[in-house]
Amino acid sequence: VYLAPHSDDVCFSLGAFAHARQAGTLLTVFPRSGYYVLAGPGAPASIEAVSRMRVAEDTRFARACGLRAAYLGFTAAGARGEPPFDTRRAPEVAERIQRPLLAALRGPTIGRAPCAPGARPLLACPAGIGGHVDHAAVRLSIIRHLRLLEPWYRIGFYEDLHYASD
Repeated sequence: VYLAPHSDDVCFSLGAFAHARQAGTLLTVFPRSGYYVLAGPGAPASIEAVSRMRVAEDTRFARACGLRAAYLGFTAAGARGEPPFDTRRAPEVAERIQRPLLAALRGPTIGRAPCAPGARPLLACPAGIGGHVDHAAVRLSIIRHLRLLEPWYRIGFYEDLHYASD
């Protein structure tokens, strides 16, 4: 399972790795976004239009990598009118997302016995080192529930590009 705070995060950070593996789920937590690069006439004019465009791009990426795309439906910091790089808000955002996030992660494991350590699937979580509140909130949600998740997953933290580049 590849956890993506936003559409394109896994593509930028783990694209080659995901493509080589050709299996798994891409779970995007904050697909509602107002962010785009102005490319000229016909650029998206609303959060809904931007979100549709970015989710469509992410879905194409997932398909190319043999991943099942899933979306939780939360709104990204900028689109919810919050400063994206104020990590002091990460605990509040983590509180908001953790119940649906954990349900999405536990859903495929319901009714199964915990896996042997070598057989657990990978849960790739953003490290949140670039200071984006949404990335930090996803990481915090996973860290808060490591004991719950560890019987089901091998948990790894990836460098979330491009935010980690600064």
